[in-house]
Parts: sequence; C-alpha cells; structure tokens
Amino acid sequence: MRFTGEYYASRRDGTTVVNVQAQPVGRAAVAVGLAEIVAESAR
Repeated sequence: MRFTGEYYASRRDGTTVVNVQAQPVGRAAVAVGLAEIVAESAR
C-alpha cells in the first residue's frame, strides 16, 4: 500500500501529540469514507 498523505492529521493537546495516518483498504466508497472519518477525528 502506498501512503499518499491524503488522510493524515496531526495536532498537539498540551504535552500530548496526536498523529493519525489512514489509507483506504479498498476502492469502495465505504473504505474511503472510513479513512476520512479516522483522519478527521484527530483534528
């Protein structure tokens, strides 16, 4: 699987760093939707 960085998020919360990298495991809309949810939840 090639990392595109399209579904990536990073933020700081005090002394905690949150880093999320997700890639769809398939081409179906549900796989892309899941990657978007994971990345967006870290923002």
